[in-house]
Amino acid sequence: MIAIDEKSSEVLEVNLSEIFSRGDIDQLAPTLKKYARNSVKPRLLLTATDFQGWYGAGPWWSDLKLDDECDCNVGFQRIALIGDRIWKVWLTTLISSFTSSEIKFFTPENIAEARKWLNSIIILSNRTKKINVILIR
Repeated sequence: MIAIDEKSSEVLEVNLSEIFSRGDIDQLAPTLKKYARNSVKPRLLLTATDFQGWYGAGPWWSDLKLDDECDCNVGFQRIALIGDRIWKVWLTTLISSFTSSEIKFFTPENIAEARKWLNSIIILSNRTKKINVILIR
């Protein structure tokens, strides 16, 4: 299940909870692409604190790929992942396979630090295509 908060024009907040399904992808993919396309410095705060996994994961995961399908060819500049330590490696590895965005993992008690990190970004060239995964212990 997902909840999407589109209050900010630059930081999209998505909360994954319980079981993630194909229906969630169908809801999430267009919103992710819209933010990547329409924001000057698009950033994503992905929270998965009550996350239990996914159902029926298959080729539809490719619907999340942003970098090659977005007209601006930039995707999100930064993605902050908030989750329980059990999902740390899995979430970071999974999300990094769909984007060249800079990704950083935070535990739920460090959500303020995650927001600060997301908002401290400098506008990068829209041609930047590297994977930079940072894990916080």
